[in-house]
Amino acid sequence: MPKKYESKNAFIVQNQMKLMFVKFFIAVCVIFSILSFFTVNSSQANTLNQSQSYSPNTNNDKINVKRPQTYDEIIHKANLKHKINKYYLKTDLKNKRKFTIKVKKKLYTYKKDNLLNKLSIYSKGKRLRCIKIIKGNHINSFELTNHNYVTANKDFVKLI
Repeated sequence: MPKKYESKNAFIVQNQMKLMFVKFFIAVCVIFSILSFFTVNSSQANTLNQSQSYSPNTNNDKINVKRPQTYDEIIHKANLKHKINKYYLKTDLKNKRKFTIKVKKKLYTYKKDNLLNKLSIYSKGKRLRCIKIIKGNHINSFELTNHNYVTANKDFVKLI
């Protein structure tokens, strides 16, 4: 009986050693990948881009380099680029009490201005009478005369 017990212990110890080695190997790989992410090639560091400038008048001949944009700044600029004039605004109405829109693409109507539950579909070319523009958190919508809502996206509707 003791021999069997000793072999189980040896088996458990051997497996624990393997597990420790695997954990150590993973930790080394993670540290190596983090360090390689933050290092810069010496050839990249010595070259100047067109957006960078060299000014010899500063102390110790330092290179004035523009700070590179972060990922969030690039995405923010791209989002702003696409959001400009995407939806009709109240200023586009020119103080009209009621106005007409023409459907450019297949358009769904909704019961509430949050545009979540679809009611019906209007096909391309249909003209709709609207009462007002509702400004939402991320999207604007038109309120129709039947008190249903459609999007104010310029890709889907045209203000007449």
